[in-house]
Amino acid sequence: MLKQITDYILLIDDDEATRFYHSVMAEEANITDQIIIARNGMEGIDMLKKLSKNSPELRGIVFLDINMPAVDGWEVLSEFEKLNPEFVKHQTIVMVSATDHPKDFDKIESHPHVKTYMPKPLVAEKIRFLAESI
Repeated sequence: MLKQITDYILLIDDDEATRFYHSVMAEEANITDQIIIARNGMEGIDMLKKLSKNSPELRGIVFLDINMPAVDGWEVLSEFEKLNPEFVKHQTIVMVSATDHPKDFDKIESHPHVKTYMPKPLVAEKIRFLAESI
């Protein structure tokens, strides 16, 4: 039985195989019935803008890949900060990466809208644990 912990999960990642695997893990976490996928940073920004405009009261968990071509995770965060403050406060941003650059950890720790960092690949148990802790 689904335990609705969050209204949606948004996965923003440029790698097709990673998106597929993370969507399976998000489903297995069993915390929402709405999993949204963005294929790159620009699509992620568009999705966030649409959600902010249409449903600012929704609670979401956003798994945001740091390293993407064209529009990276930090640029997505920059645009996220410009959205409806009511929407922004209901979102949990999780930075995701396959690499672990110290400069990224410093930015993650100091960024007011980033809840935490998770290494790739995501696993259902960690997604559930995160959701239950927010």
